[in-house]
Amino acid sequence: MTQVGLHVIFDSAYNDPPRMAELDVVAVHGLNFKNSHDHARKTWTMGDKLWLKDFLPNALARPARVMLFEYNSSPAIGATAIKLAGHANNLLQWLKLKRKRLVFSTGMSKPRNDLLDALKENSDQATQRFEQARHLPERCLVVSFYEGDSYGKMGLIVDKKSATLNLPGTREKQIAMHADHSTICKFGSADSPACELVLGTIADEVDRALTMDRSAPCPVPSYPLNSMAPVKTFVQRLALRDSIRNQLMRPLRSSRQGEVKKVGVWGMGGVGKSQLALSYLQRYRTEYDATFWIQADHTASIDRDFLAIYRLLAEATSSLSDPNPEDVRREVLGWFARASGKYLIIFDGADSLHQTDKNFVELSEYCPGSPNIHIIITSRSSIAKSMSTFEGVSVGELEESQSVELFLTCAEIQPVRENVVAEAKLIVHELGYLALAISMAGKYVSQTPRLSSNLSAYLDEFRHRRRDLLSETPDELVARYHHSVMTVWETSYSAVSEHLPEACRLLTLLCFIHYDDIFLKLFGLDIDSGSTAVAPWTSVLGCQTRVDLHQLEKCFRVLENYSLCQRKMTQTSYSIHRLVHAWGYDRLQSNGGEVKCFCCELCHI
Repeated sequence: MTQVGLHVIFDSAYNDPPRMAELDVVAVHGLNFKNSHDHARKTWTMGDKLWLKDFLPNALARPARVMLFEYNSSPAIGATAIKLAGHANNLLQWLKLKRKRLVFSTGMSKPRNDLLDALKENSDQATQRFEQARHLPERCLVVSFYEGDSYGKMGLIVDKKSATLNLPGTREKQIAMHADHSTICKFGSADSPACELVLGTIADEVDRALTMDRSAPCPVPSYPLNSMAPVKTFVQRLALRDSIRNQLMRPLRSSRQGEVKKVGVWGMGGVGKSQLALSYLQRYRTEYDATFWIQADHTASIDRDFLAIYRLLAEATSSLSDPNPEDVRREVLGWFARASGKYLIIFDGADSLHQTDKNFVELSEYCPGSPNIHIIITSRSSIAKSMSTFEGVSVGELEESQSVELFLTCAEIQPVRENVVAEAKLIVHELGYLALAISMAGKYVSQTPRLSSNLSAYLDEFRHRRRDLLSETPDELVARYHHSVMTVWETSYSAVSEHLPEACRLLTLLCFIHYDDIFLKLFGLDIDSGSTAVAPWTSVLGCQTRVDLHQLEKCFRVLENYSLCQRKMTQTSYSIHRLVHAWGYDRLQSNGGEVKCFCCELCHI
């Protein structure tokens, strides 16, 4: 029976002569695959020698107390309902009860089942713990011993990557042991080379710890830590990610030295802007001292995240008793101005960047100006381009191969049948290669057995139930998104309506003609002279004055700013995403009078 708790196995206070312990050593064992009795002790014991008790105290320059933390680490189904985080919290509570300065030792085991799924390589929780470990205080010394010998035919049970924290620079000592998984934590003699190496290294690190400057400032952890975990179905877009990287690393001209580097990432709702930013964060997070993910759809949400960041900073600096948003912003920006580290800030969902927007966000007031900071801004508004230090990144449709991969992943379908890929290509084409729509379609197929074996039936269903299917809200397994495809565009439509109502009417009119190659000449305006239009169709825009070419171009500019239409750079024409085009048509179907009105005016174009 496991005796759960923190057990003292050596205390110098009970030696002869007695000495009050100045050091605490805590040993934590790994998984108990064999359901061995007294696993906590056997992890560290060879023969009758438990080196933590029999050898370690004599190797330390100061009197010590040694403790074993014992917990139920059996991987058997039903053995325990407590997960890794629960065991960790229990350990912290025990440490609080027996509080001293601590030296930790852990016996590692390779995760293989449900109990410690959180330890699997690249799992969400493993990624989070890695991020937490990177922000251990500089004065927290880390030594990682890892297996150097194979465990019979099984090879290395815990490889170097899994056995170390992979901290940058000199923050972690990584030492290979001439031992396999069963012997790496066990020594039968203090004179053995392996034991001598371990004892000597621990003693050296204890001496270092005792002489370190305890006034050194603590680093700040990333916020929020759960932003580190990628969506499982995400398809990498390496060219776009590399573009972000190249712009953030590009040297500034001499006249711009000292500026903060910003990259705007813009595109219509649902194309995958947030996932692209997250992909960059995942790939390059180790090059930053900390990363900060800020929800920027409203000023209130930015203030909320700034307050959370302020509270993190307040652990290392003086704090205000009852700060208001202005105080918090000043303190946070001031901290970034003084900080010497390298930081990444992502303002996600900054869609209200135009001053006429109902929820206008003055994002520049929240951007630190320090050159050691990189900023990424995701937005549906092309204003993000003008906020970029260089050219920014425009995010459009997925490539066909990426779309098919995303759809099949979300649909949980293996392309074993010859026609699966061909059917998937037809589906993603119908969805306009839009990431969010494809994710939603794939998830719907995965939850509808009759469609999983007959993908061609999905197209028929989509065409009949398009509005309903596009109104579904994704779950977190599909996208870090809390809005349906329809809601995304309705939000942009509302913003356009507040800015320029005529642009909304124009968009609706465009949904009654083909979505590609929309030339200005189509509207009967004299492009060369800019003359006033007299065509009857202009009445549908609801303008108080007669419509001329410049007003029409202004409408297109506003639609383009909100990514509801795209201008083709090689010719003087525009296009609309096929799903936006379909949505604009569908949203009118409940209003027969409006449909009739637009159809009549369309006859005059």
